[in-house]
Amino acid sequence: MAKLLNFDQTIGEKRIVLAQPIAGFNDQLNQTALCLDYCRRTGRDLIVNFKGGGLKHHLSDIFEPPFSRSDLAPQIWCMGAFESIHFEGRTTHPDCLKGHARFLRTEIIGKHSPPLRVIAGTNSPSSLHYAENFQLRRIEDVPDFDAQIVLHLSAGGGIKGINFLKLLSLQAEIANAVLRRLVKLPKSLTAVHIRHTDIAADAPRFFQALNSTLEAENLLICSDNQAVKEMAKDALSRSINILSVSDLPDFDGAPTHLKAGFTASRDGVVSLLTDLLAMSGAQQLGFPTIMRGRRVVISGFSYLADQLRQTPDIQKSLLKFGDNTLKHQYFENGPPSLPRNNNLSQKLIEYYPELACMEAILG
Repeated sequence: MAKLLNFDQTIGEKRIVLAQPIAGFNDQLNQTALCLDYCRRTGRDLIVNFKGGGLKHHLSDIFEPPFSRSDLAPQIWCMGAFESIHFEGRTTHPDCLKGHARFLRTEIIGKHSPPLRVIAGTNSPSSLHYAENFQLRRIEDVPDFDAQIVLHLSAGGGIKGINFLKLLSLQAEIANAVLRRLVKLPKSLTAVHIRHTDIAADAPRFFQALNSTLEAENLLICSDNQAVKEMAKDALSRSINILSVSDLPDFDGAPTHLKAGFTASRDGVVSLLTDLLAMSGAQQLGFPTIMRGRRVVISGFSYLADQLRQTPDIQKSLLKFGDNTLKHQYFENGPPSLPRNNNLSQKLIEYYPELACMEAILG
């Protein structure tokens, strides 16, 4: 656990952004990366609170703090390092911000995607994605406020989460727990991710596509819904060896980040991270598109795994504090040691043509 700091003495007169990214893990990474870009543009430092979203833990509970001041990046703190954060006597944006940041009350108004949150009891947005008149804007268009403390509490997926993930390394205990699961995987491995909670893929359709395209013997099923994993056993060919490396909690179709009062166990965090790294280490990775209302989207977690699969150095950086023997066994003799190929993803485009332009439709 990180040493608790005194907010007043540590922050002093620094100008900061307080980022409280919510929703799923990729949303949290993406919103933090956007805030990091804003901090670099405006010369601010960053305080991050991940506990209200998919990770369900402070970053300092899971990751080593790699953050240090440089010409290229601002100072980054984890909220878990502070005993408290008070706003009295400091200028803030929105200017109604007051009290204790950990217990910030917000509410959702209107039918927005991502949902528009406001400071409870006021008409002030809590997300920099919205101006005071509630007009949606890009982070790139947010002005540099005079306020010392700027709040950003928001959901919203995207393609920039990898830019923050590359700064992180798992604590040795977590890295070893992940590695102990990864080294059990067969060397030749195909992985698929099937989102089936708040946004749900048509799993039977996807399994039908897999039966027509899959040539692999070992198939890793990663999903946020246990029922989907069970469905795979009946839906896929008997010649396929179906594998799983995670035991994520199942709330009858509800994602963990929407489960009020739920705090993920360390094992739950290990499961989430093992799924992510296992998919990134596989020779082939596939996933379906998903209908969200009238929109076609792709799970941000699927896309994050796909990005990580293309950046082996980030995979190794995430696990760098792990046991050297386990790392050698996994990276030199395990799935990542075989050449990647995109045969499955190319074949799936025949069933999901929209995958060919997935950056434009990322959920």
